[in-house]
Amino acid sequence: MTASADPDPMIALAAGLAVFALPPGEKAPERGWHRRCTTDPAEVARTWRPGDNVGVGCRASGILGIDLDRHPGKPDGIAQFAAGLLCGIRLR
Repeated sequence: MTASADPDPMIALAAGLAVFALPPGEKAPERGWHRRCTTDPAEVARTWRPGDNVGVGCRASGILGIDLDRHPGKPDGIAQFAAGLLCGIRLR
């Protein structure tokens, strides 16, 4: 098994997304992450730490993120979304 490279925030920036650093190996952001969300490559280059994961600020990026989880014994988020039942939304 080969080690994977650190996540590259510049890929997200090139796609027009605002990013923030997540602690290495974590999915939960540190306090104040929304104030550190940026689209500035120079700021990312200056502040990014080796091993940081890439978080995307949905509001700052003008996108909507939907987390469709699957957990044993609980409703299947993907199936509910496909059926248009998640959060009472309608798919068009």
